[in-house]
Amino acid sequence: MESDYDYVEGFLNEVSKLERCPAYLGSAMVEQIVDVMASTCFKPVFVGEGSVLTVLKWGLLHEKEPVKFARTFCLKTLRKYLESNISLTGYQNEVTKLLNDSLHFVTLEDLSLLNAIFLLLNTMKAENIYDGLRKDACDLAIRCIKDSDISLFVKKAACNYCKMLIEWDKSSLDLKSLIMSLYSLDDDFKCVADIFLCCLDDIDYQIASDLCCDAVSKRNFNFAYIKLLSRLFEKYPKLQFLFTGKLWHSERMKLSVLRDMISNGCSDVVPIVLSANTVTLADILPCLPYLSDKERESLTEQWIKKLNDQRKCAAEDVFSLLQLPWLSSSDYDSIFEVLKERIWSTPGFLQTMVQQNVEWCKLRELDIINCALEAIQSPDWEIRDAAVEVARILWQALHSNVDSIIQKFESLCCDDPNPFVRANVLRFLGEVNAKNVIEIAKQVYTTEVFSEPRLEAIGILDQNVSTSERWCVEVMMAAMNDSDIEIQGKAFSIAAQLMKSGGQYIVEVRRCLEEHVKNGSMWRNEINAILGNELVINNGKRTESNNNAVDLLKEALEKLKFPPDTESEQQVTMDCY
Repeated sequence: MESDYDYVEGFLNEVSKLERCPAYLGSAMVEQIVDVMASTCFKPVFVGEGSVLTVLKWGLLHEKEPVKFARTFCLKTLRKYLESNISLTGYQNEVTKLLNDSLHFVTLEDLSLLNAIFLLLNTMKAENIYDGLRKDACDLAIRCIKDSDISLFVKKAACNYCKMLIEWDKSSLDLKSLIMSLYSLDDDFKCVADIFLCCLDDIDYQIASDLCCDAVSKRNFNFAYIKLLSRLFEKYPKLQFLFTGKLWHSERMKLSVLRDMISNGCSDVVPIVLSANTVTLADILPCLPYLSDKERESLTEQWIKKLNDQRKCAAEDVFSLLQLPWLSSSDYDSIFEVLKERIWSTPGFLQTMVQQNVEWCKLRELDIINCALEAIQSPDWEIRDAAVEVARILWQALHSNVDSIIQKFESLCCDDPNPFVRANVLRFLGEVNAKNVIEIAKQVYTTEVFSEPRLEAIGILDQNVSTSERWCVEVMMAAMNDSDIEIQGKAFSIAAQLMKSGGQYIVEVRRCLEEHVKNGSMWRNEINAILGNELVINNGKRTESNNNAVDLLKEALEKLKFPPDTESEQQVTMDCY
């Protein structure tokens, strides 16, 4: 009889023969198996010294042949081991040999293997990498970064490797040579901005000037590129003439650089931002602390009037404005009127206002409730859903008397045309412990077609077993056969509580549970625990077992040993990583 470990070895034996991942195996299954191999949930079968040695053994099986999928699989599994805190100590020579051989075989077309190499190296940390391997990998990383045909995810992994080496020990690299090697003015330069940020001190004026001048004509940028330009303009103030003396191809890039400089304490460029035509709220916010009280109040007032303009005032920037310490209650009045429309797409605005100024919210409580009642009538389900969130905010922050809203909401549990709104309303009624919530929950479960409201309904009953045993028993029996697995879990959670309580329905519940075991229920382990009076149901969620991993490996092994006969399926291969 085969042991669990035989399946691991059998699978690796088949994998070791593969140049590429066959389509009939599937990349998703391979990813699952890699996770399983390193998962601490499956000790000791899949992890520990034995499996590390096994993976290395199969990774080195064809040391003179470029069996690339097998190498990729082994490298990725070793990385997962490290991420799971499974030490490779004692196997440094084998790991180094596997990486060295992989560096020897890999070409710039082998994207999966390249990515696996750099990701493992990054996880190993620089100090644990042999000197010769460290340098060879760095040379390969530079080749990858400079190659225009290499995919971005490989370039990113290669950049992270170079960055790791610099942060570990600058003296281990010739930074000036590295900068000159990577320095270019093509559109891919932003990919290596992270590396240059690590060695700003070694970037001379000429290279900084070339980089900043070139940025004027660029269209695309990312966060690291903006940060690099910002630091170069700060390091060499003479280059700041580019902000006023040149027309930038991307005004947004220019303002982003200026904004980062101001956030870093460079207040000299504030006037440039304030005079820009395409300025947004995101650009204005960092400038405010450097203005006089009068200027700041005037500018804040101007931008409050524009808050409904989503193009100029992104949601995250509105949140930042709402937290400005100098806003008065009259400012909040103005903000509330301007943001009335946007609150229904982003209820968090109101939540932030409540948190920042509770006294203002108390004064406007009735107005906010009326807005919520009006929104409940909207034909747009998202606005109705937001009205529920507004009511929740009022109740949580102010413990408001929301009885008037509750009365309107009770009918929505069954009558609203959208299942998500019905579910959200029922959840809210449960949170505020509404008077009729148990009766409503039972009605929703027995009449609802969609699973979301049913899940909320049985969740409420699950929290109120002690006060509504009869209804819980009725719903529990139906829910054990529900099509939704989460609802089934809640049903068994209710059963566990009923058995624990020893109430009048214990015989009825026991009979029901025993019947499920006889019928081969997937919950048989949990049911047996309940019958032993152990409360083991974890919020209706099942725990993974070793069998899941074994079944996965058995299925994969079967596919590898007996591949499909269809010629087209055998010919198609895919890049799994």
